[in-house]
Amino acid sequence: MRNTIILLLFAALFACKTRKEAQVSMDAPSKNRLVSLATQGCRGWCPVYILDFYTDGKVTYDGMRNVEKTGKSEFQLTADELSKLTAEVKNVNLWQYPENIESRIADAPYAMLTGYDGEKSHPVSGSIDRPKPLLQLENMLKDLAETHGLQVKKGVNPND
Repeated sequence: MRNTIILLLFAALFACKTRKEAQVSMDAPSKNRLVSLATQGCRGWCPVYILDFYTDGKVTYDGMRNVEKTGKSEFQLTADELSKLTAEVKNVNLWQYPENIESRIADAPYAMLTGYDGEKSHPVSGSIDRPKPLLQLENMLKDLAETHGLQVKKGVNPND
C-alpha cells in the first residue's frame, strides 16, 4: 500500500512537469502564430516536443524528451504546404472544442493543439480518444515536421 502511494505521488509530479513543458508554447507571444502542437510524456518513451506553425510558413520546434533531436530548430513550409495547413486549421475550427477532452485511457500519448487568431488563442488537449478531426490535424502537423527532417512520431529510448 505504501509503495502504491509513493508511486502515485511520483506519477503526479511527473504529470505536472510535462504539463509545464507544454505550457511553454502557450506563454510565448502568439502574434502571427497559426497553430501549435505540444506533446506530453507517458510511462514509456512518448516524445515530448512543441511545434509552432506561423502564418508566414515558419515552423519552430523544441524537442525536450524522448526525441531524436533535442533543443530548438526551425524550418520553412512551402507555399503549397502552408496553403493546405491553413485550410485544414480553418476546417477543423479548434474554437468549437472544449479546452480539455477527458480520456478514459490511463497512459496514452497526450497532446495539446492550440489555435490562434491574432493575440487570442484556444488550446484543446486530450489523448488518443479525441474527435477524428483533431487527430487528423495533429497527424498533418507531424507529417509536415517529418517531411522536413524531424522525427516526431516515434519516441526515442533515452537509454540508447
